[in-house]
Amino acid sequence: MVAAGRARQDDDRLRALFDAARDVFGAPEAAEAAARLRQCAAVCEDYADRVFTALHEPPPATDHDAAAPETSRATPREALGGGR
Repeated sequence: MVAAGRARQDDDRLRALFDAARDVFGAPEAAEAAARLRQCAAVCEDYADRVFTALHEPPPATDHDAAAPETSRATPREALGGGR
């Protein structure tokens, strides 16, 4: 998933920029900014998980599909090599 890789790179760049700004300017609001950055990352991760699920969710089952076995699906984090 190319978009997930780009989003991860953007997140890494944003964190690096935040760390550099905090180190250079001594940002008195650094703790609050770090908490907000973590919140944003969590919201983005949740969104990516929901999009991945929606894109890979099977269509609604019909009577004909009732005997089909359920397949296991990896979350975006698992697909990128991370755990749950």
